[in-house]
Amino acid sequence: MKAESPYRFVLMLSLLGLLLGTDRVLAQEKPVIATTVVMAGSIADGEHTPFWQTSQQYGTVPVDANNTIVRGLVEAQGIMGSSVRYTAGLDLMGTTSRYRKVYLQQLYASMSYRCFALTLGSKEKHRSLWNQSLSSGDMVWSGNARPIPEIELGIPRFTPFLFSKGWLQAKGTFSVGKSFDEAYLEETIWPNETYIKDVLWHYKSLYLRLADTRGSFPFSLTIGAQHAVQWGGTSTDSKLGQQPDGVSDFIRIVMGSNGGSESSESSQVNALGNHVGSYDLKLSYNDEHLGAAVYYQHYWDTRAGMQFLNGTDGLWGLQLDFPEGMIVNHVVVEYLRTTDQSGPFHFIDFDHTAHQGPGGGRENYYLNEEYRTGYTYFGRHIGTPQLLSPVYNGDGNPIIRSNRVKNWHIGWMGLLSDQWRYRALFTWMHNWGLPMHPLLKEEKGMASLLEVTYAPKHFAGWQMVLSGALDTGTLLGESKGLALRLSKQW
Repeated sequence: MKAESPYRFVLMLSLLGLLLGTDRVLAQEKPVIATTVVMAGSIADGEHTPFWQTSQQYGTVPVDANNTIVRGLVEAQGIMGSSVRYTAGLDLMGTTSRYRKVYLQQLYASMSYRCFALTLGSKEKHRSLWNQSLSSGDMVWSGNARPIPEIELGIPRFTPFLFSKGWLQAKGTFSVGKSFDEAYLEETIWPNETYIKDVLWHYKSLYLRLADTRGSFPFSLTIGAQHAVQWGGTSTDSKLGQQPDGVSDFIRIVMGSNGGSESSESSQVNALGNHVGSYDLKLSYNDEHLGAAVYYQHYWDTRAGMQFLNGTDGLWGLQLDFPEGMIVNHVVVEYLRTTDQSGPFHFIDFDHTAHQGPGGGRENYYLNEEYRTGYTYFGRHIGTPQLLSPVYNGDGNPIIRSNRVKNWHIGWMGLLSDQWRYRALFTWMHNWGLPMHPLLKEEKGMASLLEVTYAPKHFAGWQMVLSGALDTGTLLGESKGLALRLSKQW
């Protein structure tokens, strides 16, 4: 493999940018500085904050019941010269019911030129194609965990190709990052459990959309893929020690290749690092009266899943969008299935000489032998929150306890008046544990949320969000909770 291999994706993004149109830049005389202050709190009668009051909040709302939050965000935006835009932000949080009371949630700086954007630092990002307010969560990057500090180069918005007359658009991103949750792991994981600290990260995505940007043809098709990897770091297991993190190893994790001779046996046979990814497909219809979309996210964890040997595992969804101003504006219905996992036999254990074909998988979604904490950051699952994060274990167990689920989810939102809007979520969960460690009895749960938002006309910048939530069943436990959030932006 040639040394320039890890840069192919970046080079492809750069060449793609040259073929894409230029975003329109609005004139701006001086930087704009926005300041937001948030005060929030919640109470619950169970052990945990209800599921939908803490999930997909970028790890800001503690899982432990009864908490308060104070948050301050300052962001500056401006233009240098005539076409280079910049943004910088600082987000400081203080909270109770957490291992560390005061911390930096976001600290970032970004610059953009034409369709390109370069971002450095920790920034909350919505990378998914699915509705951010109503979806049950993207399987690769859902916004359920704190943002990982990273360097990201990308084309963040769908941008038309110059010679496609607006019909073909593209977006994508390429990033590298590093975990800073070592102190959290030391304090929360049970004694004698081994894990890898100072984990390195890689993420990339590429999406193509076929659509009429002039609005004459109502149908559009979006296809794409995501790929995320945990790699590098140092294991607390002396037998593993320092994990490969050289330039040649970076090539391997970008390309999804096997590890070198210095890596573990598992990494040499399968792939270096802990890889997760998805193939995403979305078919949409939009006119002035109705928007509708059907979508499927095919999740994979090993080569078997990449070859679609894990059946219909993934996220299936339907979204309806109605004209603004109606009591119901948007509706999302989703089904999540992760029970196939490419069969009971692991790919690397399959006897290819005696039996033809690629073998099975036993993918054990999101988990890894070396990276014992799995696909998590600060104890929160980075993928769909419906596979409960390790913070729910309550005993220091660092892994996702169940990754075999069949869940239904529905969410809708709308306007009650020009100052009031609402959102409702209901999720029915069915869990069967891990492939090699099934639960003795199926665990079920139901999570619901009803949230209203008040943004008064005569008090510009003020917003109040009040929510009530209910969890039931053996999976989540019984919990009823109320949460209130007040915010002011200048």
